[in-house]
Amino acid sequence: LLATREREAARPGFYWVHYLDSHDPFYAGGKGGKKFARYLRSLKVVDGYLGQVRAAIQRLGLGERTLLFLLSDHGEAFGEHGSYFHGGSLYDELLRVPLLVQGPGVVPREVGATVSLVDLGPTVLDWFGVPTPATFMGESLVPFLLGGSRTFDRPIVAETRLKQSMLFEDGRKVI
Repeated sequence: LLATREREAARPGFYWVHYLDSHDPFYAGGKGGKKFARYLRSLKVVDGYLGQVRAAIQRLGLGERTLLFLLSDHGEAFGEHGSYFHGGSLYDELLRVPLLVQGPGVVPREVGATVSLVDLGPTVLDWFGVPTPATFMGESLVPFLLGGSRTFDRPIVAETRLKQSMLFEDGRKVI
């Protein structure tokens, strides 16, 4: 896959890479040990893949025109609140996931604001000067990427199976 993308690197493009190696049964790093140890080893394998992607971006001279997002669609539970894996609860170990953004003009820093993955579409569109369609639910995170801040007028909604929650800026969560 990476070699194919390298041949196309001179052209403008949007590339999505999705690794499932850190999903149950967590065998990417080997089958031995308890699930949590296998999970950590699987994350290390994915980290190696991400290193290959970043190295290819630099090798191809694309660093000055590449916006790289790293995120997860959910967390994993390993006994917290009596829950295991994902999809069965709305505790923070499942909802709070990494979101890292790297690229030219992005100010490296940690932002403590609560955001949602539905904000990614509006963020990418805004970064490239394209208006966000009114049908999108998210809000642009570009002010954060540029070193600024912003406030949100909406709660964040999360769901799993028959459970739903709303997360508010003040830290309250309604399930």
